[in-house]
Parts: sequence; structure tokens; C-alpha cells
Amino acid sequence: MFNQGQIPGFTKEFPFSYALPADFTIATIIPTDVTGWRFPVVAGKRYLVRVVSTYFTGDALCGAKLGIGFTGAGAGVFRGSFHGSVSSAVTPGELSIPIISAASNLLTLGAGASGNHFLAEFVVNCTVSGELNLRWCSEIDLTAATIDAGSTLIVTPLN
Repeated sequence: MFNQGQIPGFTKEFPFSYALPADFTIATIIPTDVTGWRFPVVAGKRYLVRVVSTYFTGDALCGAKLGIGFTGAGAGVFRGSFHGSVSSAVTPGELSIPIISAASNLLTLGAGASGNHFLAEFVVNCTVSGELNLRWCSEIDLTAATIDAGSTLIVTPLN
């Protein structure tokens, strides 16, 4: 395993994982950084990023969106995919979409009660140093979308 030590302003060592200690709930359609799911990236470095999460929404007709983005500076080339399932009787199914840029995201529809999941796995080749973060929002404004406690971000440097 790689261990690049401490990066200024970041309190974890690579590789690392961060499980949400409590539910993360948002009730807006504006993508919002998930607390704890942000990490620094360095130009010229590659990172393998995985997310394993379960979630639910406050309405059987409402889905949720998991995405990625940079805070302030930061740029890179992305390759990977998002996967999600919806256990709702309204729109049961499984979804998948490629991750090709920092604007990539997966939106589920009609998630409702528990039993839904998001998985993400991608490699980012960082071209401009910055902070990469996972973002979350509801499909319908003012309807809660919650990532369950224990959902986990895993980051491993590849070079």
C-alpha cells in the first residue's frame, strides 16, 4: 500500500477510508459537499476512489443525486462509473452511468424508503492540485435525501 504521508491542511494519511458517523441529510436540489467526503489531490498524481453507500428519501416519488466536483481549484481526467439501485415499488431498478468528468453524477428517481444504494468507483488523474469532493442532493427541492451513517468513501493513491 502507498503511504504518501500528510498533505498540508489534511488530517488523514493515504490510503484512507471515511465512514459517515451519522446520517447526512440534505433537502435541496443544489449539490452539496458531503461532510468528510473531501480530500486533497495533487497535480501529476492518480487516485482510485470508491464510494459504498445506502440512502433513502422522504418521499416515495423522490430520488437523489450523487456527484463529484472540485472545490475551488482542481482539475483532472476521470474514468469510472456510478451504480445505483432503487428498491421503491414506484420505480424499482438498477442504474449505471460512466464518470467522465468532475461534473458527472447519477440521479435516481422515486427512491423513498431504505434499501437503496449508490456505488462509485473511478480513477482521477489530477492535472491541477485542489480538493475533490463528493456531492449530494435531492431530486425534488425541500424533500429530504439521506445518506445512511456508515456509508464509506475509500481513497487510494496509485502513484
